[in-house]
Amino acid sequence: MKKIKTVFKIDRETGMATSQVMPGAEWVIAGEGIPTLKVDGSACLIKDGILYKRFDRRLQSRYTKQLRIVGSSFEVTEEMFNILPANAIPCEKKPDPVTYHHPHWVPVDKNKPEDAFHIKAFEAANEKLEDGTYELIGPKINNNPYELTEYKLVKHGSEVLDIPDRSFEGLKAFMENLKGEGVVFHHPNGEMFKVRKKDMKLFWNTEDTRDLRDEEKKKKFKKVA
Repeated sequence: MKKIKTVFKIDRETGMATSQVMPGAEWVIAGEGIPTLKVDGSACLIKDGILYKRFDRRLQSRYTKQLRIVGSSFEVTEEMFNILPANAIPCEKKPDPVTYHHPHWVPVDKNKPEDAFHIKAFEAANEKLEDGTYELIGPKINNNPYELTEYKLVKHGSEVLDIPDRSFEGLKAFMENLKGEGVVFHHPNGEMFKVRKKDMKLFWNTEDTRDLRDEEKKKKFKKVA
């Protein structure tokens, strides 16, 4: 599952969406493509009947500190990354050019306690789930915003939404009462763009802690420097 771009450009100073449309996303505003609910959970993959979870491969901590100090001039090599679990599948061909995070899919293991929720959801399905990407939701996933008592897997793109007004103001008004993380727009050619509630300062699951996180980041950077 590749990283999905946002419909509207994000102001990196505030972390909020602007009304400026991202290049290539004009078709969303024009009313093309199908809007679906972006479920608030943990992404998963089913491939050949095997369940995978997301694993974010990152630089080892010592190299992360060097990257913060040196910046874009820092040369990153393969041995600087954390070791990948067995049978990992990359979501993207290359790591993010800025953060160097490299998301992968790794098989869940019924013998590992940290995979228990995934296994419960997978085994609870009454029928064989088709290959594709899913969202794991349940009692101890992301504060359980759906107030569930059991774990379940929801296929991405399965809930189609009706959004008459796709302008910046129209989408923001629509998402005010949306019970989900946001909206993902699917074009027939395979392209996808998203609009997230938090980018419009709409928080339904957790409070806005961006200012607090920014201050913590500044403190950490000063310590490293």
